[in-house]
Amino acid sequence: MLSALLLSIPLLIFVSLAIFGGGQVFMPVFQWMWKLLDKLFHCGINQELIDNIFSISNATPGVISTKFGLFTGFIVANGEWWGYIAMFLTFLVFVIPAIVVMHFSMKKINKIQNSIVLKRLFMIMNPVVAGIIAALIFQLLLSTMFPYIMFNESAKEYMGIISKETSSKVKFFSGWRQIALYLWVPLGITFSSIASWKKTPVWAIIIINLQITFLIFQPWIK
Repeated sequence: MLSALLLSIPLLIFVSLAIFGGGQVFMPVFQWMWKLLDKLFHCGINQELIDNIFSISNATPGVISTKFGLFTGFIVANGEWWGYIAMFLTFLVFVIPAIVVMHFSMKKINKIQNSIVLKRLFMIMNPVVAGIIAALIFQLLLSTMFPYIMFNESAKEYMGIISKETSSKVKFFSGWRQIALYLWVPLGITFSSIASWKKTPVWAIIIINLQITFLIFQPWIK
């Protein structure tokens, strides 16, 4: 597993410096990276673990991408004690290169802020980032509302059906829970959108959604 940690360091530096955009843009990139590490070193990283990381990162305050860097050290350790130390290492490896580049870039940005090349670069990047976010929203909505559908997992596994025998998530959201899921996802999105439009605090929206979700799906019932 130390080999996985060593490989994750240059990968994190590359992601930190190469990816442009908000936290949601980093999600498919980190998913690819984690699956690559699992394929090479068998770290025990599966889709359910990745989904849990995405859920926790989005539900807690702070920059999303830095949390992914933090989680990387923990999951490549595959339960080993040094995973807690590796978390801080991968966090620093992910954050420091971007800080250094930003520090030197800010010294130059004032000189070139009116540059036509820079303006055109941002004109190109904006629709690209918007397209990535739109694709990610579609993928998250599909995986949330239809957990038995596999979509855009990898080049070899682009789309397919996940069976109950291979996924505890699909097994849980079956029967009456599957019908409840079809109803709750659009209602939950609508409720959250209205609450956000009325400037309800994000933490309140998250807590209310969690409470309603627990009441609807009743995870204590097998």
